[in-house]
Amino acid sequence: LEKNVFFLSNFVDQDDLMARVDLPLGVATDTKVNQQFLTCDYNRDEDSFRSPFSNEYFPPLEEEDEPTFPPAHLRALEKFANEMFGYYVRLYYGKTAPCSVYCFDIDGTAFGSCWVVKKTLDDDDTLSGCVWDCKHIFEVRPGADGNTVYKLQTNVLVSVNVASSSTGNMETRAHSQQTHSVSGVAKTDA
Repeated sequence: LEKNVFFLSNFVDQDDLMARVDLPLGVATDTKVNQQFLTCDYNRDEDSFRSPFSNEYFPPLEEEDEPTFPPAHLRALEKFANEMFGYYVRLYYGKTAPCSVYCFDIDGTAFGSCWVVKKTLDDDDTLSGCVWDCKHIFEVRPGADGNTVYKLQTNVLVSVNVASSSTGNMETRAHSQQTHSVSGVAKTDA
């Protein structure tokens, strides 16, 4: 799938294509802190991916490339979110499931975050490559009328490879996407 998408990107706008196709999450290692992180379109710059742990790109970007980093307040939120999400993922998905959170600015007026987790099951006699990729994208956009719009989009991609004498070799992928938005006024205790 990945090879086909990147081949197609030679013929159509790559940003448009990547917005329409959900690829499986990749796994990379942040060699600065020796920790795995997930790769997706929300931490990608050219052919490199930004680690949420060290805020460095792997592999390093070319010197002439201008890297994209979250502003300081979103970087602080990103660090905290990765710590908290890591606890949740270890409890719910197990100790071997990598996860990452990426925060980003939207036009200087709003912000978003992408929360990703990848769960891979151990292979057995008939099943292999069983993977659950989950991506939650949050967007928080303040409105002129005092209301704030909160948007959540969840994407789940499940891959299963089955090999048996009755079915032969079969690879199956399923994708589900849900989007929900609400708006309201944030209340503060004053």
